[in-house]
Amino acid sequence: MRRFATSLLCLILILLSVLSCDFNSSLRTRMVEYYSNNDNYIEIQGVVHNVRYIEEIKQLRLDVKVLTKTEEFYVNTETGLVTFNIVEYETTDFLIDVNDEVVFYTAPWIFYNGHINPIISLRCNDAMLIDFEEGKAKYLSWINDEFN
Repeated sequence: MRRFATSLLCLILILLSVLSCDFNSSLRTRMVEYYSNNDNYIEIQGVVHNVRYIEEIKQLRLDVKVLTKTEEFYVNTETGLVTFNIVEYETTDFLIDVNDEVVFYTAPWIFYNGHINPIISLRCNDAMLIDFEEGKAKYLSWINDEFN
């Protein structure tokens, strides 16, 4: 009986140890370090071809025909478009329509399967919709919340 109790206690301690591990720490640290560096961002010019708001996670996805010459992004071979993401987006923030010309800042690295490049700063029809510092702060906050 004593052996069983000792084994059970060891199993519980191991389980608690595993459950307390921060498995996302490495990813979160790398992402925060990368997105904190202003030198990693590039300006992109494009035309919006599709807008999707995902209410459950408060994100706006834009499919954009990129006009800036760059080969740093995955282009959908069927559509020729690149998908970008705006996090912590409220539907009342601003409206973007299909065929709007946009200029925005993003960073090209992909950190995990399903990661979508963020839009950190956004201008549409000469109106500043997302300020760089505000957008960067929101994205860094999202990373810390999402991978905590």
